[in-house]
Amino acid sequence: MTHVKLSYVKIKMKKEVKTMELRKKKYQLIMAFVLMLTITTAFMAVLPAGAQDLTDGTTTVPTFLQLSAAPNPVGQGQTLYVNPFMTKPPLTGGMGGSGVMYEDITVEVTKPNGDVFEYGPYKTDSTGGTYFNFAPDQIGDWTLQAHYPAQHIAYQASSFFGPSIFYNYTYAASDSEVVTVTVQAEYAQWNYHSPPLPEEYWTRPIYATNWQWGQELGGSWFGLAAPAFAVTGRYDANGNFNPYSQAPNAGHIMWSKATHNGGQPGGPIYSDQSGNFKTTTIINNYFDPLVLNGILYYAIHQGPSNTVVGWNAVDIRTGEVVWTKETTENLRMAQSFRYSSVQEFGSWSVLFGQVGGGFFSSASEMTIYDAFSGLYLATIDNITSASFLLDTRYGHEGSLLGWSASGGNLNLWNSSNLYGGNELVLRISGTYNWPNGIEWTKPIPTELNGEPISLSVASVTPEVILLRQAPTPGMFIGLSLGWQVTAGMDPLTGELLWGPINQTLPYFTDTGFLAAGDGAYVLHNKDTNEAYGYSLLDGSNLWGPVK
Repeated sequence: MTHVKLSYVKIKMKKEVKTMELRKKKYQLIMAFVLMLTITTAFMAVLPAGAQDLTDGTTTVPTFLQLSAAPNPVGQGQTLYVNPFMTKPPLTGGMGGSGVMYEDITVEVTKPNGDVFEYGPYKTDSTGGTYFNFAPDQIGDWTLQAHYPAQHIAYQASSFFGPSIFYNYTYAASDSEVVTVTVQAEYAQWNYHSPPLPEEYWTRPIYATNWQWGQELGGSWFGLAAPAFAVTGRYDANGNFNPYSQAPNAGHIMWSKATHNGGQPGGPIYSDQSGNFKTTTIINNYFDPLVLNGILYYAIHQGPSNTVVGWNAVDIRTGEVVWTKETTENLRMAQSFRYSSVQEFGSWSVLFGQVGGGFFSSASEMTIYDAFSGLYLATIDNITSASFLLDTRYGHEGSLLGWSASGGNLNLWNSSNLYGGNELVLRISGTYNWPNGIEWTKPIPTELNGEPISLSVASVTPEVILLRQAPTPGMFIGLSLGWQVTAGMDPLTGELLWGPINQTLPYFTDTGFLAAGDGAYVLHNKDTNEAYGYSLLDGSNLWGPVK
């Protein structure tokens, strides 16, 4: 027992000595850090005579613009990747895309035949670089040169080590050296080539450097637009199809999984056209799918009230349930987006749940979940019903854009303004306020020839926002009173492109909006089964009626 007690005492003493040593080292590190801050503060506070000050508005900071273009040589029609970049990040650039970036960078391109054209202007990311690509269409030597104009900076920057600093200075203009790119008839050979599209069975995930596979096979179904009586369903506000990948020509059933009761229930229910289970009706929808990265997502409905009680995530290839989530939220839509930061580039996918909403009610909030795990990420309050598209501009891909009309105005909402979007650094988290995502508000025309009109959003396309007024006698009566007023606005700027114009429609027939895209929109007369085509570019009648 004595030996045991002595051993215990020795162990205890060793622990105390070790603890004291750790405390001493911790104290030394703290003092060293404080000393470093003190020296830094003293250095900043006492500037030598003639030193430049970045806060008084008099200093000009030199810039050094570089330009890279690859591959060089490049084949005619082959993609040329162009990267204008500064030798250092912007001085106020911070985490999450904060700070003022280098802006209005352009690249002047001269073809072999002497034609000159310009790309840009571009704004850099927080690393000081930007990028674009194009396919040269002439054989010979092309020249490229990047230009950056002078830019004044006035910005209150936060600091990790003290109070924020108001920076007030000017970046000097700079030009890159001229880069000559040789365009040849044959494609240039790269060290790495994306493998050709598969001709046999393949599985996900798509390997990260199989770029062609991702571009042509990796389409998703985002469910951004809700048909009548539903919460989600259509691909987006522009149509009900996936434009990024093709279905197999030899369609076949790989597996089946019931989402609710269907078909005829049997006795004592009489079997006729009105006796089947109501899961096939249009008022209650028991299957509202989304597809992301090879995973099928759908809500689990509790009948006959059609209450949502959970979500399922199912491997679309095997039918295996990947995860199940208990929730009463509607499954609203999905999003995949590209982001960039001072640290890295990449993409994420998320799901949106919605509290409330539907044909007869408006939603109060949306909730964002991780698509891989179904775990909660963030909440969006004070949401407004909108028509959604995903941004397809290079560098902005996947940012969620939503257009809505209220108070005589057209509003553009952009997820990038709300939670970082393509400049996200660490995470989507916390609670966001929907109005903070509004990018602009533009007035909608309110009169035509001195008479008041009331236009609303009829269709959202990447080219035109179609505004329309076509009165009917009642909410559920699709009866035309013989006229419509239309106008078109630019989806990215809110500029009025054309209209408003007044057009005649067939009297007292069910003539309603059907679809829009590819520069035209279509009205359909349900009573006569005739269609009319109108231009999205100027509103004019293109054709019809045709059966």
